[in-house]
Amino acid sequence: MNIFTGFPEEGIGLLADLENNNNREWFGRNKTRYKELVDEPAKDFVVAMTGKIRPLVGGPGGAKIFRVYRDVRFSKDKTPYNPVIKIAFFKADQQKEKGCSAPMYFFRLHKDTLALGAGVYEFNDSRALQHYRKQVADDVSGPQLEKILKKFRCNDFWINQPHYKKVPAGFEKNHPREELLRHRGLYAFIETPAPSEISTQKAVEFCLKKFKAISPLYNWLNSF
Repeated sequence: MNIFTGFPEEGIGLLADLENNNNREWFGRNKTRYKELVDEPAKDFVVAMTGKIRPLVGGPGGAKIFRVYRDVRFSKDKTPYNPVIKIAFFKADQQKEKGCSAPMYFFRLHKDTLALGAGVYEFNDSRALQHYRKQVADDVSGPQLEKILKKFRCNDFWINQPHYKKVPAGFEKNHPREELLRHRGLYAFIETPAPSEISTQKAVEFCLKKFKAISPLYNWLNSF
């Protein structure tokens, strides 16, 4: 591991090349460069971030760097590689307990864009989903969530759409928060052109600042 000094521009350029040459032959020829220019900086970034993200996750930080290899078994898109850097940050012990139902902060670097967000992509068990719905329907925590999301929308954050077409059984069809009840997961993020900071050590503070802005959603999801 090295001290994080930024994602090198050559590495970001390699992501663009991978997107344009998304095949095993090209990747095989460039695998060593990918490891040096993409993998290693990502690992250094994780070390730098987990050392500072503790206040935002409420304890020791953990992280997961998503693999470059795509699972194409059930996908119409058969390209074998992800031409992006995707990382999730979370509270380490909570990830072991809740798995994918634990809230996380998300980092996604594309060749020319950066997306930062927080939330739960999908409540992966019925108990977690029921807890979420109960909090949405609650007369106190439900309006708190509405207030958080309203502020996000005013600041150009994107919020995922409901998964279900109908309000789940046990809740009124005309419930004031029926749209939120139809979610299977809840997350929000902001996507912008990749900032100049991303290729410097300032990327850590830049991302932490954005994560802090979206932390109210993480904290709400972490309250149950």
